[in-house]
Amino acid sequence: MTPKQEAALREYLQEAIVPLIEDVLAKKLGQAMTFAAQELIQPKREWVGLTDDDIDQGLCRTPYAMKTAEAWREGVRWAYHQLKEKNGYARKHITDGSPCWCGAEVTYVDPDTGAAVINHKEPQ
Repeated sequence: MTPKQEAALREYLQEAIVPLIEDVLAKKLGQAMTFAAQELIQPKREWVGLTDDDIDQGLCRTPYAMKTAEAWREGVRWAYHQLKEKNGYARKHITDGSPCWCGAEVTYVDPDTGAAVINHKEPQ
């Protein structure tokens, strides 16, 4: 290839191919930004607090009826979990038969149907 042919080829590539590559890159960047906006960024939600009934329900659930510090901590953990659920931040358990993030255990399998009882664990 002569230097003149090489220069012509470079000019052609610069004029024809580079704009195509830039178009593809711009399109892919746009797709990535759209994906990020739709899938990765959580929409802002209005915070939902606990009602007095929610709090009373939590207090009644403790086995010590709020007589000890441990009972208080248990009530607070329960309230925290309730807030996470109400505000969409609680992790959902996997129930399709795949391993769950909580390390759920199969506690019983029906010998006739094969149906399993799975005990999910709540985070502490």
